[in-house]
Amino acid sequence: MSQHSRRDVLINNMGDSRILVWDELQVPPNMESDTDQWVRDFQPLVQIAGPFKCHWARSRERPDTVLLLTLWRCMLKLREFEDSPDAQLFWENLASKGILRLASHETVYRSNWANYLDKSFIQLFWVYFPASLDEDQLAEITESKGINPPPMGFSVPRKDLLVARAPAKIWANKTKIVNGQETQLMMWPHFWRNEEKAEYRNIQRGGNISSWTVRDRFISELEDLKPVTWKEEFFTFTCFRFVSENR
Repeated sequence: MSQHSRRDVLINNMGDSRILVWDELQVPPNMESDTDQWVRDFQPLVQIAGPFKCHWARSRERPDTVLLLTLWRCMLKLREFEDSPDAQLFWENLASKGILRLASHETVYRSNWANYLDKSFIQLFWVYFPASLDEDQLAEITESKGINPPPMGFSVPRKDLLVARAPAKIWANKTKIVNGQETQLMMWPHFWRNEEKAEYRNIQRGGNISSWTVRDRFISELEDLKPVTWKEEFFTFTCFRFVSENR
């Protein structure tokens, strides 16, 4: 296997796969987190046959930023929308309300993890790795489990579980220049059942540094992977549109 072949499979093998677009939107500071209002604002998008699932959430760390996740049946449907007058009208309508697109990331969608977005309290790490990852570096990243509490057993009621599912690693399809360096973005959402359950990350777990929390240990492991930079945010998503996948 060549140096970048595994990376190509993870990142660039779009084919007929479903495509998830992550749009970071800057919103006016006085705009309320009103689900009905957001549905009206995004209505031109969700009426199109291409996307069959959309989620939005305001960042707790960046209150002026909303993350819009739109799931498309395939790349062709996404490109047809982008090249259509509907797309121009959609973004112009948002801009007229002071809603601007700051960044957009395309990813291949696998494993149906988006089904848990609106059922979880999301702790999301944006991790920028050097674009020149080799096989050994990628393998090390792939093997890292994130903040993953130990299993509690089959007899534990679902409501008592800490997480809805294991963390997911999602690679952006295109590289981005960060701090003058070409980087590959990996989104790493953690799916806590609710905000209270997410406090597990702040439990002290001993070790060589007895005051370290579960999160501290994860951050140490994350930085050992040698990212160019990373950031952490929290989201509570709302799913505002479902369309049959057979459309």
